[in-house]
Amino acid sequence: MINAEFQSLLVKLIEHVPVFAGLTPQELHELLSGAERRRVAAGQAIMRQGDSGRFMCILIDGQASVSKQGNGHFTRHEVGMLSRGDCFGEMALVDPAARSATIEAATDCLLIRIQESDCWRNPAIASKVYRNIAVILAQRLRDTQELLIQRGLPAQSESAGLAS
Repeated sequence: MINAEFQSLLVKLIEHVPVFAGLTPQELHELLSGAERRRVAAGQAIMRQGDSGRFMCILIDGQASVSKQGNGHFTRHEVGMLSRGDCFGEMALVDPAARSATIEAATDCLLIRIQESDCWRNPAIASKVYRNIAVILAQRLRDTQELLIQRGLPAQSESAGLAS
């Protein structure tokens, strides 16, 4: 049985964290039952580009910077900031490739770390989570294409099947 205060927290997570959209409070409780809660001090890396991992994180409190280093380059470039409710590392649940960016705590952070195995315990929950991940990744692709267009760079290749 879920108490009223915890139920209220679950509903807030569902409303404000896109990867949890469409889950019931009971489904979210089941998903999070195996999740790890972590505190990360400002300046510490949460995950590094090139590392492996089969988990994603939800930023519950704080801010984190996203940076990337191009192949053959030594300089990292900040490409974004994450704040409360943002998820990261979700591509690792879909594709076992190395992490594509470094995430570093810009402030003290509280996050929830969800293992791929936590998602697959219940196929109904998994289908909702993976659909939400697909929506998030599709929006990021659209945003990247728009940014490339604004910078005067080719945003997509029709022959590569990247049209949305």
